[in-house]
Amino acid sequence: MMKLIVAAAALTASVGLALVAGQTTAMPAAAGTDAEIRPDFGALIRPPVRHWHPREPVWNAEPAYGWRGGYGDRFRGVWIDPGWRESHGYPLQGPVRTITVDCGDPAEGPTPIGNALDAVEDGGTVYIRPSGRACTESLVITRPVTIIGEPVSAFLPPGGDNRPTATIAPPPGLPCIRIGPGVPAVELRDLTFVAGQAGSSPCIEGWDSRLALTHTHIEYVGDASALFLSGGQLIAHESEIHARSYDPAVVIENATAELRRVHIDSASTGLDISLADGAALALDHVDVMGVAGADPSASPDIGIMVHRSRGQPARIDVRNTRVSGFTTGVWFQRGGAVNVTQTMIGRARVGVLSEGVDLTLADSSIEARRTGIYVTSGHAEITRNRIFGFTDQPIDSEPSAVISVHENWIYPADDCHRFFDRYSRWCRSARDLPEIFRDHGDRRDEDHWGWEGGAFEPPSELRPPEHHGWW
Repeated sequence: MMKLIVAAAALTASVGLALVAGQTTAMPAAAGTDAEIRPDFGALIRPPVRHWHPREPVWNAEPAYGWRGGYGDRFRGVWIDPGWRESHGYPLQGPVRTITVDCGDPAEGPTPIGNALDAVEDGGTVYIRPSGRACTESLVITRPVTIIGEPVSAFLPPGGDNRPTATIAPPPGLPCIRIGPGVPAVELRDLTFVAGQAGSSPCIEGWDSRLALTHTHIEYVGDASALFLSGGQLIAHESEIHARSYDPAVVIENATAELRRVHIDSASTGLDISLADGAALALDHVDVMGVAGADPSASPDIGIMVHRSRGQPARIDVRNTRVSGFTTGVWFQRGGAVNVTQTMIGRARVGVLSEGVDLTLADSSIEARRTGIYVTSGHAEITRNRIFGFTDQPIDSEPSAVISVHENWIYPADDCHRFFDRYSRWCRSARDLPEIFRDHGDRRDEDHWGWEGGAFEPPSELRPPEHHGWW
């Protein structure tokens, strides 16, 4: 009897193992089939983003932050060389409203801009005369000031690469400018910054301050970001930022930002923006381009990434903008009302990722190798767009998302047959896409910023799907 019980138990165990083995071998096949039906978007929405955060200086320490020393009385109209002030017509002591420096004049010493920042009053202006020689300083700004590059003389020959510009090129490993906390207004106008060996330092960094860039050009090569601002406000008009680094070209944390007629190119991420409670973001006529960096194995990850750090953003408005050459074109994450109009996204794997926002996407052009628009959660209103080049779906979503889709032209990479039920009137061959909706690489007119869209016309008749081969 005991032998029968043992035999029965062994038989039961062997049958159980066989069933387990059968289930185990069946799972990969099922997973493979599911992967063919629906791609792994989890890998797409979590790209490897390297984000280095600079350490905020201890501004009130003694001696204070900065190689020139002193944070308080040191920056109240005191000049290191009173003789220079006298020879150039300035009072021996006390702050002045405006001052002009020439980095090409050896008599002004090695730090003419730093000396001028010491001498100018709150809200004053420092002019930099273009002389053909860069100002090799790392500046510390602790009070409101405007720094302006003077225009070149009209008598110089027009054009050419030899025309002098007001340029600031800090020593290797140092930032171009550090802005202290709470500075109410710093404006940089008609300047060129060259940080070719920045190391772990951003070119421009600030904390809880208001910064404006106007007609400003930044060339950055380093391990951090070309521009880093934590808190406060950024206003950038008619400026260019070229970054060759592993970190995003521009990082804005807990701040409000307005970019108009701005060109950014980056070897990793273009814009990484986290908005504070009630903060707003406005992009108008902005170019964000992905370019090759020093590391050939790396590739541009995200063109524009917007997420909230705390609270609820007031408004995100993106219009007349072009984003090209990134794995993910635009990624909106966690809260806020987002309005995207007349925006071109080109050469992307996924055009738009929307996660937990109230998105309105209209009158835009989206080129994506995998999926044009992917909504993981939240609400999305998608209308009057042109989506082309995709191999999977023009628009896809998760069950937790609520989307409204109507009047969108689609141009698949193959043909319209598999989309006939849903997009019968709106699907066309890729060769039918109007030229104005295509991204033409890095070609850009210096007088033209972003993308202003093209006319939208609804289809006039029903067209059958294209057939390739025998069905």
